Amino acid sequence: MCLFKFLGFESPIIKLDSKNCRKEWGSKYLNFFERVTDLKNNFKIQTDRIHKALSFSWSLESSSKWSIENPAMGQCGVTSLVVNDLLGGEISKTKLPDGWHFYNFINGIRYDFTASQFKESIHYMDFPSNREEAFLDTNDKQYTYLKQSVFLYLDTSKQD
Repeated sequence: MCLFKFLGFESPIIKLDSKNCRKEWGSKYLNFFERVTDLKNNFKIQTDRIHKALSFSWSLESSSKWSIENPAMGQCGVTSLVVNDLLGGEISKTKLPDGWHFYNFINGIRYDFTASQFKESIHYMDFPSNREEAFLDTNDKQYTYLKQSVFLYLDTSKQD
């Protein structure tokens, strides 16, 4: 019996447990690697589409701090919730001078769709958080608006 370990989505490496397995699984490994690479590329396309949908959807309806000059301002909590709805993963937070900043970790990678609201680079602390904490940064009306707007955009927009 051959055993193998898939050691990660970002760097797809498979370890096979014996020489016989390497012979048996050699071509299967290549096919698997190609599929993982396709998934990785499709995931990048999906996160790009989600970022466009968020940027299109952010408004005063999703955060009272929104402005034309800085559309991502005040959107971190509500955005991390909607991204979590779409892609799963974990919600994390970093302490900044004005309070907590929320963002997502998906497959071990940080996704901060609202980092553009800040003039300076963020020194991420990556404290574990959750939906309840992120929801303290928003309200039901803002969350429902952003979720519906993003889902509608994704449903009606063309695949880029």
